[in-house]
Amino acid sequence: MKKIEYILGGIAFFLFFSSLFLYIFYRPDDILLFIWLQSLNFNYSSIRNIRVFNINSPYIIFSLPVGLFLLSNMIILNMMWKKSKMYYYYSFAIFIILMVHEILQKINVVYGTFDILDIATLISFYGIGLLLHKSLRTI
Repeated sequence: MKKIEYILGGIAFFLFFSSLFLYIFYRPDDILLFIWLQSLNFNYSSIRNIRVFNINSPYIIFSLPVGLFLLSNMIILNMMWKKSKMYYYYSFAIFIILMVHEILQKINVVYGTFDILDIATLISFYGIGLLLHKSLRTI
């Protein structure tokens, strides 16, 4: 493996766990993740009381995590299929699944709150992922 792939793996890992960090420590208790944990009798309240940063921005708490999640997945896909069209198929599939989930929130088919900033974040991070893929294809 090339050095750049280790760096990309580290970046993907960091982005994914940053997304998870925001969900666990800053999102309200009524999101699906916590409902699942409650159904498993997992006591997460003591973990949530440990907040490293004082984050008050609704964008960072509610919209940014989905963008970080998407970009981390696109980086991993880039590592797997850097010179293959499979990268485009799988990254687009993840993007569409996340977009459809957001739209289904709008029409109350799935649990959650629709936010146009989530849509804008998904489009932006998808574009960043595609640009990153294009710049890394030749390395």
